[in-house]
Amino acid sequence: MYHNHGKNSSKLAEVILQIIEEGGPITFYRFMEMALYHPQYGYYVRQPFPIGSRGDFITSPHASPIFGGAIAHQLHEMWEIMGGGPFDVVEIGAGSGLLAKDILNYISKFFPDFYDSLTFKIVEPIHSLSRIQKEALRGFNVVWCDDLASIGTIYGCLYSNELLDAFPVHLVRRDAGGFKEVYVKKGEYGGFEECLGPILDDELMAYCQRHLSHLEDGYTTEVDLDIKDWLKQICRVLKKGFLLTIDYGFSRSEYFHPNRKRGTLLSYKGHQVDEDVLDDPGSKDITHHVNFSDLVEWGIDLGLEPIGYCNQWSYLASIGVEEVLSGLFPRGLDPFSPALAGIKMLLLPQGMGDTHKFLIQAKGLGKGVILSGFKLQNRIKRLLK
Repeated sequence: MYHNHGKNSSKLAEVILQIIEEGGPITFYRFMEMALYHPQYGYYVRQPFPIGSRGDFITSPHASPIFGGAIAHQLHEMWEIMGGGPFDVVEIGAGSGLLAKDILNYISKFFPDFYDSLTFKIVEPIHSLSRIQKEALRGFNVVWCDDLASIGTIYGCLYSNELLDAFPVHLVRRDAGGFKEVYVKKGEYGGFEECLGPILDDELMAYCQRHLSHLEDGYTTEVDLDIKDWLKQICRVLKKGFLLTIDYGFSRSEYFHPNRKRGTLLSYKGHQVDEDVLDDPGSKDITHHVNFSDLVEWGIDLGLEPIGYCNQWSYLASIGVEEVLSGLFPRGLDPFSPALAGIKMLLLPQGMGDTHKFLIQAKGLGKGVILSGFKLQNRIKRLLK
């Protein structure tokens, strides 16, 4: 399915090929992990920074500051629900720092009492990114941490935007009535090719048997077990409050639909998308859609109560995007302005309005918590099936 018959020019390709030559094929999980996070040559470690109009893709904060303003409204509502005292906000994987900047700008201007109660932290293990973030957030009181374990006890909200889609995944295929894991080997002409091998991880095999047995032979898909470990880390530090996850993805029934037999893996480079995820590792992003049902199921097991789930246009419309818009653009917008085009990208189904989802889970707040972002639509029951 995935292959790259040509030679790779990157240093990382040479590193991976040497590992394969010395030890045999590696799992796709390991390939993806190195392609994105190798300490010298990984995609997210290299310079220049890959996100934005001059990079390989854009995220919602790059489309419009109203995205950060809307999240600021949500954080303010969470603060009020929790009594209005000291409140922690933690962004996990802050990219360029633009979203944090938009949130803090909005809160400081429109919610000064909340701003005075706020402690803002960023979890960023990649030091080249934290340097970019510190420059973007100069003037704000922000604390940086290398990992979740070092952020201390949290009473408030942890959030991420397009983080989980970049977690390395196991690639599995139903084969002859059973399951195999996809490995990566050296191709005939020096590139990379996939091959099948045994599933050696007991947890991965158990997941396949539980959720994938209905699929036909040849069906290939991803399983992201790292999300479960990530949730465990979240629950160790979150004593009371919320977890907000924003990403593109599906419910489990949508994710493993019979028509989605090639999985969801994609590569991005120069705002162009392709499916050849083995090509020239380290030079382009590799992503997958998020299985939000896994987040909810594993979260419940860890004490996270599912509050709401919906697509982005519904969430932004419910949270009060008109108020955010009037606050940030008090003179209105020219109908042909780039700013208005960015807002449309966030809201319209042809852009991020349908593909991106909001999921909020809570801990220590009991049942019955109601948040404004789900007034128009709450599809949390889809994730519980």
